[in-house]
Amino acid sequence: RITFRCAMSVWKIFKYSLKKQGEQNLIRHEVEYAANYIFLQNIRYDNRFTLEVSLSEQVLNTSIIPLVFQPIVENSIKHGFRDYNTHLHIKIEEILLETNDVLIRITDNGATLSKEHADEINYLLQQTNASELRPDRIEQETDSGIGLMNIAERLRLQYGEQYYLKIRSEGNLGTVVEMLIPLL
Repeated sequence: RITFRCAMSVWKIFKYSLKKQGEQNLIRHEVEYAANYIFLQNIRYDNRFTLEVSLSEQVLNTSIIPLVFQPIVENSIKHGFRDYNTHLHIKIEEILLETNDVLIRITDNGATLSKEHADEINYLLQQTNASELRPDRIEQETDSGIGLMNIAERLRLQYGEQYYLKIRSEGNLGTVVEMLIPLL
C-alpha cells in the first residue's frame, strides 16, 4: 500500500513539474506539491515531518508562479531538521492585507538561523538584479543555494518590485519565510 502511495506521489510531483507554461497555477497546487514532497521525505526519514496548512479557499484559489513552496519546504528539512530524535513541524499560513495582497508564511520549528545569517540572505534576496549574482557565491555565502534567490527574483518579475520573499529567524523557535503576493 505504501508502494502505491509512494508511486502516486512521485507521479504527481513529476506531472506537476512538467506542467505546460501558460497553464494556471494555483496556491492549491503548490500546497499539493509540497504535501507530496513531505510524504516522500517521511518515507525516507521515518515520519519525522508534518505539514500544517492554514489557508482559506480564497487564498488556495489564488494564482501564483509555479514551484515556490516546495523549495522552501525542502530548505526547512535540509537546514532545520536536527536528528531522528526530533519532529519537524512545517506550517503554511496566510495574512490577508487591506492592500488586496496576501502575506504567506512558511514556518518551521527546526534549527534556526542566526540573525546575521538571516540578514545576509535577505540582503541577497533584495538585490535588484539578482541574475547578475554568481550562484557559486550565493551558495557559498548563504549555504542555502539559489532556490530562494530564484523564487525572490521570479516574484519580482511576475508581480512587481513591491512583492518579496524574506526570511526571519525566530530565536529558538525556528525559521519563518514570508512572501508577499497579490491576491488575484
